Amino acid sequence: MIRLMTLLLIVGFWSQPQPASAVEFSPERAFQWLEAQCELGPRTPGSVGHQKFQDMVINLADSLDLHWTRLEHQAVSPLTGELMPLAEIIVSIGPTGGRRLWIGAHFDTRAVADQDPDPQLRDQAILGANDGASGVAVLL
Repeated sequence: MIRLMTLLLIVGFWSQPQPASAVEFSPERAFQWLEAQCELGPRTPGSVGHQKFQDMVINLADSLDLHWTRLEHQAVSPLTGELMPLAEIIVSIGPTGGRRLWIGAHFDTRAVADQDPDPQLRDQAILGANDGASGVAVLL
């Protein structure tokens, strides 16, 4: 099955070494971000959860005074053949210009659990703790 992904891209600036006082990765904070995403429910493209998560990332970027851009487009759903809305949220960290590192993860979730071992669950949307939320939680 073709898999369409929505991406969250975080841009870092590394033309000079970063100071040792940079924020360190926190497994606890990452897990809190994972839980916050899952509390929104499935984040399938076009859903309320999908939009709420975009708002969550934009609010975080605004609170940190970071530049962000939302790129919206559409793609054909492999399940229905209909157009579905997709978006990329690009958050820039550091001064403009110079060399950049792009890191990305998808934040959408699958509309159906078509590979679930339990056939009765295969038509349900996936919450996406491990497929969608975990990669984004690490980036956030």
